[in-house]
Amino acid sequence: MGNKLPKAIIFARVSSVEQKESGFSLPAQIKILTEYADNRGLDIAKTYSISETASKRDQRKTFDEMLNYVTKEKIKVLIFEKVDRVTRNLKDSVKIQDWLDGDNERQLHCIKDSLVLHQGSRSQEKLNWDLRVAIAKNYADNLSEEVRKGYNEKIAQKIYPGKPKLGYISVGRGQGREIIQDPQKAPLMKELLEQFATGNYSAKTIRDKANQSGLINDCRRKLSTTGTYRYLIDPFYYGFFEWNGTLHEGKHEPLISKETYDMNQRILKRGSYPRFRTHDYALKGIVKCGECHGMVTWYAKKDRIYGECNIKDKDEKTCHQRKCGREDKYMEEIIGILKAFQIYDKRLIEAIREELKKDNENQTVREELTLEHAETRIKQIRASLNTAYEDRINGIIDITKYQEVEKRYLEEEKGLDDTIKRIKNYSNKQKEIGLAIFDLAQNGERIFEQSTVEQKRTLLNTMFSNLYLLDGRMKYEINPAFVVMRDKVLQTNEMLLESSGVGVDGTRTRNLCSDSAKL
Repeated sequence: MGNKLPKAIIFARVSSVEQKESGFSLPAQIKILTEYADNRGLDIAKTYSISETASKRDQRKTFDEMLNYVTKEKIKVLIFEKVDRVTRNLKDSVKIQDWLDGDNERQLHCIKDSLVLHQGSRSQEKLNWDLRVAIAKNYADNLSEEVRKGYNEKIAQKIYPGKPKLGYISVGRGQGREIIQDPQKAPLMKELLEQFATGNYSAKTIRDKANQSGLINDCRRKLSTTGTYRYLIDPFYYGFFEWNGTLHEGKHEPLISKETYDMNQRILKRGSYPRFRTHDYALKGIVKCGECHGMVTWYAKKDRIYGECNIKDKDEKTCHQRKCGREDKYMEEIIGILKAFQIYDKRLIEAIREELKKDNENQTVREELTLEHAETRIKQIRASLNTAYEDRINGIIDITKYQEVEKRYLEEEKGLDDTIKRIKNYSNKQKEIGLAIFDLAQNGERIFEQSTVEQKRTLLNTMFSNLYLLDGRMKYEINPAFVVMRDKVLQTNEMLLESSGVGVDGTRTRNLCSDSAKL
């Protein structure tokens, strides 16, 4: 039986696409390393490789796995193409040196550098190694610096430097790279983010809806609850992005409005969205206890649905609400509240409609003046930025002063851009909502009684900022938009009473004014 060949490990690495395309691909490296081992009578025990797409974390993990393996299996020879394939940082070079110092038979071969390093290497060979490690580190540092410059340039152009978020794709390369909406995934993401803003869904439910719709992430996996949460808090979807802890404006087309994003953050922060839906109750996740503000629990018993506070002498939090109540009775109370918004005099309804339309017209005039001022000021800012840049180039101001001026102007421009976007994108919509709120208030009772469980929750979240149960009775806080509508009703009622006197319906109208005032 012949002697066993000494075992060796070969390690191949490609750190950039350019290297790969220039003939330094992993298969090419592995072929060269394998031929080298064969020519020296070495038996390849294992091959490790790192591609250009691997993250720093994955690279470090593979490198450490290789060192652990050769130590455990008592393998004496490591073969690399060059020193810069071994390491580009001092930490890894120290690990290699420690490995060599641990056994006088261990060897490191860097074939293209004609370097074989071991415990007994001459000082000249060790100096050769140290110099090449320093050069490799300098190359890595320079590469990192260039990457940072590239990232900063993209950020300055309002382009997200990282991988496109779910719902977006990247088109083009280099300076022509753009991030656009994915035609297949963007509509699904938009729907999910807007659904969460209604307050009727938990992150888990949104995750389930995403998976049912066939939405998958870039790793071709279904969404997890944690992943869904990250999408809900990501500013990328309203047109901004975070980079190194700083928020930047992006030029990619947003999926949702800033208002929708803010609503999602409020829902997540208060944690009042429904977490479980074993049974689909209309008031679940909406009604709180009037004493401790904990969420009311709903359950079915003997063909009826009951609600009660779920905080009962638990640790530091104590609630004295012990009375449970029937859902159908609470529904009757809610319908009674909705009735209080209704106006039965058609003349009064039309008068309020006209008043709302008049307000919309006045608001349009104010918005046009605001837009004109903002656009004029932005032109002035850009002219001032150009002047500051020329002053910097000509040495009139130093870079510190220029950065201060630039930051101040850009912050002002951003505020003006936000104002313009808000007016252009949402002003007409908000005016329509004003009339829609009025119509909803007038037809709330009918809509509520005929709607599904999910529609009931949407209506309640729209009309009420809070619903409470206290001592078996329903308490409530009206959303500000409906408070404005109520005030318009009172104002118009008084105006009509003064101008036309009290007619056949006068008593009823006065009672209506009185009932509205109690809301």
